[in-house]
Amino acid sequence: MEILKLDLIEGKEIKEYQSDFFLANVLQLNGKTNMGFLKIGKEGKVGYHQATASQWLLILEGTGIVRGEKNKAVSVDAGDLIFWKKDEWHETQSEKGMKAIVIESEDSNFPADTD
Repeated sequence: MEILKLDLIEGKEIKEYQSDFFLANVLQLNGKTNMGFLKIGKEGKVGYHQATASQWLLILEGTGIVRGEKNKAVSVDAGDLIFWKKDEWHETQSEKGMKAIVIESEDSNFPADTD
């Protein structure tokens, strides 16, 4: 399990098209990819299971705890991106509720290749 704090990663400044923002490549997906919306209610959880593909959990709102195969509980909140490798056992739970985007991909690079 890896956790990336999105507000701490460095990107590159974009000025084209009268823009003014930073962009950081986070992940690169190839092959079959699924994206879903996850809503965990109060005292809810996604039970301990094995990832069927490389899997990312992008926390949009709320707080929670994630566990990987080492069974270490790690607190997460909005702006965190959690990564589990294919076949890695993991669990997600929230005391107060959480909303997230789940991305599963058969073939991916994390972090993204930026070359």
